[in-house]
Amino acid sequence: MFKKCLLLFLLLTIPVYAGEVENAIAKGDNIFLYMFSPKCKYCVMFSPTYNKLSKIYDGQYSFFKVDSTTKYGRSLMYEFGGTYVPYVVLINSKKKQALHIPPPCLMDRVCIEAEMKTFRKG
Repeated sequence: MFKKCLLLFLLLTIPVYAGEVENAIAKGDNIFLYMFSPKCKYCVMFSPTYNKLSKIYDGQYSFFKVDSTTKYGRSLMYEFGGTYVPYVVLINSKKKQALHIPPPCLMDRVCIEAEMKTFRKG
């Protein structure tokens, strides 16, 4: 049981390293970029939804969870116009389009999935 919990903890806390999002953009991936702060209560509330979406849409989107308090996180927040957390951006690398998902939608998985499906069809 301990090993399963440890593995789950490690999978959910794998850091995103500088350049990973840019590499996915260069490859032409559809990207789900979630920027958070460890102290943000709304981020804590959204994280289980993020984890479910990352399993359901694996292969359709590349998922990145980036700590906005790091240097890399701050640079991504600036690049994508983020001024608060949680901040979620869908990126269609091939069409060079990005869509910010507004905060009220983040608390409703059905709303997020509708945005994801619509954006992917673009």
